[in-house]
Parts: sequence; structure tokens; C-alpha cells
Amino acid sequence: MNKIMEFITQNPIDVGLMLIFLYPIIKGFLFKFSSKNLKNDIEDAGSYSAFIIGSIIGVYIKGNFR
Repeated sequence: MNKIMEFITQNPIDVGLMLIFLYPIIKGFLFKFSSKNLKNDIEDAGSYSAFIIGSIIGVYIKGNFR
């Protein structure tokens, strides 16, 4: 258990990337396919990507005006 916690605390970016890639695979095994759900997921992805891009731009702008 200590090795897992050590990995998580030392490599949070790697853990986040693993979760991002494993989530769709796990979701695919747990839920049946639905085109309506796929459409909703695609629409939600647009808002998530906008949030991530906005966060990166905000950090970049804040770093330039220090």
C-alpha cells in the first residue's frame, strides 16, 4: 500500500493521465452503447475541453503579468 501512495504523491500527472485513458474503457464495459449517450458525451467533451484550455490560458496569462 505504501508503494501505491508513494507513486500517487510523486507522480500526480501520471495518475491523472492513467485515469483519463482508463475511464472510457471501464465505462464501455459497465454500460451498454447508446447513440443518445454518445451524443451527450460528445457535447460534454466540448465544455470540458473549453474549461481545460481556459485554465491553461489563465495560468499562462497570470504567469506573464507577475
